[in-house]
Amino acid sequence: MFGQAQSLAQVQHGVETYGPAPGGQKLMNAENEAAQLAMRTGLYVTWRSRKTNEDCSRVGPKHKCFCGHLYSEHALKGRGLPKCTACPCRCYDFVPSRPEEVGDWWLPRRKGFNVHTWRAKCHCGQPHDLHDPVTRGGCCPGFKSNYLCIVCECHQEEHETVFEDEAERVAAGRPVREAFVPLAELPDLQKLVLKPKPKGKAAPRRLGGPKAAAEPPPEETPEQLMERGAITTTEYFELIKSSGAEGSSAGPPARAKQLIAPANTLDTTGYAEKSVRLMHETSGGRCKGTVVNKFGLTEESLRAHGTQRAQDRWLEDQEGAPRRLAPKGDKRIGAPSNDRHMQR
Repeated sequence: MFGQAQSLAQVQHGVETYGPAPGGQKLMNAENEAAQLAMRTGLYVTWRSRKTNEDCSRVGPKHKCFCGHLYSEHALKGRGLPKCTACPCRCYDFVPSRPEEVGDWWLPRRKGFNVHTWRAKCHCGQPHDLHDPVTRGGCCPGFKSNYLCIVCECHQEEHETVFEDEAERVAAGRPVREAFVPLAELPDLQKLVLKPKPKGKAAPRRLGGPKAAAEPPPEETPEQLMERGAITTTEYFELIKSSGAEGSSAGPPARAKQLIAPANTLDTTGYAEKSVRLMHETSGGRCKGTVVNKFGLTEESLRAHGTQRAQDRWLEDQEGAPRRLAPKGDKRIGAPSNDRHMQR
């Protein structure tokens, strides 16, 4: 994508200038809690890719399980596996709990998007917590993720939740204790990202002391303009493209990927853009109807806004046979067709 940072130095510069992205900072703070818990208990829990054999995420109290409950709601007895205390789940299994973890960083920036109702989806269109935590089935033959991990670009099924003690990690050459803390290899960046969030509504001061604090506020970024509705999505990407092509101080070094994104202060009870109004609530949207496809589209949205081809595909999936929904001009699902070849 145009306008992104190309090195860790650029990322650090962006964070120092604009502050860390709120979503990314919350993820890092949750992993920091996981690291602190591991140092206290000696049990290191990670979400590991079977393909790369690397840890994609540290697991702590605030991370969700496939069953929909938090890690803190799972009880660890002796050397056994942590079982859920609120459902039949036999063992904790990590699942992404924010869109940023699967690469959908733009979703929390949409007006009205509710990150608290967003849940990782199966190819059947239903969220993970509507599947049986033991058999992984229920609403479909078996859970198959429709997303990829942002770290290793592998599916949920290509990962495993690993429980290790310190000796096992040392023997495998993996980081422990202070080295297990997020961004341990970048202490300067770590201090900026893992610092506690300031309380109150006062705007954060720019770094650099009193002199820097007296400077005029920086020009609004494309993300800030889009967030308050000043530009459209098309204009947003055009701004990103132009800023990346100019190669000036307003280009990639100043914007630094998503780590310098503005805070998500959207009111989920007020105005929501059209895309959010059409999304199911389990995708962070407003619709509460029946999910009909892997993208979380509801039957109500399909009736009102779906194309003829999308509606035909939905009926084919429902009835197992091709059928035209309606003649041109009639987009009601199930409306009679005037096509002769369909009336034979």
